[in-house]
Amino acid sequence: MATAQAQFTDEDRAIVKEVIEAMKKTAGWDKKGVVPLPTKATLHTRGFMWNGHKDAHTNLGLYDQHNWSGAPGNPPYPKVLEWSNPNHQKFEHQGVVPNGSKAGLVYTDAEEPPARRWVVAFDAVNNKVFVDAGSIGPTDWNVVEFRLDKDGADYYEYVDPIFGGRAYATIPPG
Repeated sequence: MATAQAQFTDEDRAIVKEVIEAMKKTAGWDKKGVVPLPTKATLHTRGFMWNGHKDAHTNLGLYDQHNWSGAPGNPPYPKVLEWSNPNHQKFEHQGVVPNGSKAGLVYTDAEEPPARRWVVAFDAVNNKVFVDAGSIGPTDWNVVEFRLDKDGADYYEYVDPIFGGRAYATIPPG
């Protein structure tokens, strides 16, 4: 497990685990997040997004995305993560073997400062995820990819030391 800050508590992790298990059950997907097609030519990464913003009634909007390998599938990335929706929203990303499925997303709570942003990146071939949180600004996708490749793991959590934004991601083995 990679951790950028040691501020996630055991209670936070228990909530994360509970949310992930509920998402798997309600989505009807296999336990594996990466499902190769029978032809083994394409990988499908199935993901879940959930808005647990600490400020009530704050929606998160898709601000930016980058696909190093592959493209959004069906369903695509959610454009808005509604705070009032206690359920997850699922997405699919697909890529061709051997490069597979590798992408990054940025969600924000506003488009102008002092907005906050949450970054999540995933690499299905290498079974890694990476997250970050902080103030809004330009996204250097080269840096995000470097950190995904270098620091990414099958579970990653981060707490922004200034704004307190929390982000976590996990990718099951597969």
